[in-house]
Amino acid sequence: MKFSNEQIELLRKNVGERLSKKRYLHTLGVENAACYIASFFEDLDASELAVAALLHDITKEYSEAEHKDVLKSNREAGDEMCGVSAALHSLTAPYVVESDFPEYATSNILSAVRNHTLGCPEMSIFDEIIFISDYVEDGRTYPACVDVREMLYSDLKKAESQAECVIALHRAVVRSLEYTVSALRARGALLHETTEDTLNWFVAKLNYLR
Repeated sequence: MKFSNEQIELLRKNVGERLSKKRYLHTLGVENAACYIASFFEDLDASELAVAALLHDITKEYSEAEHKDVLKSNREAGDEMCGVSAALHSLTAPYVVESDFPEYATSNILSAVRNHTLGCPEMSIFDEIIFISDYVEDGRTYPACVDVREMLYSDLKKAESQAECVIALHRAVVRSLEYTVSALRARGALLHETTEDTLNWFVAKLNYLR
């Protein structure tokens, strides 16, 4: 679904009123990254990706009680996120998008918002772009993020076909997940099985494509 510049600008304003300055700047960074990556893919609508990026963290700053209220009102327990509180917003955000921003609640956007934190095996290209944009946006200055950003942008610029662009995207997703898994294990944090399954799936996918 294509959104007009006016619709996107209105959404930027509304999202900006809901987020802290730091979170909003990150959100705008994700939007910029998603639109840039989309420019390498012929069949993707950059306006829909921009909207998904703007909404991906819409509940990121909710309290735990607010997350629980959203899940309860939508009859979702959220037990799958037990111990992974930083990912709760990926469960609650789609419901808030549907209730508060229904004109933007396309299936692509709802899926990308839900999958942008833990990932998901068999993510669509649309989902992948929001997932990796969240990791590589310019405001992310961690060495791992810089490494993945430089690798992805270099690979996309060198790609000579859409198939090579897809491989570049998959490679970036794998590299980002490897960094995430390594960091979580290093500090003894809980590694959600969805993240591990996503990494394994994309590694297998890359091996198949090569």
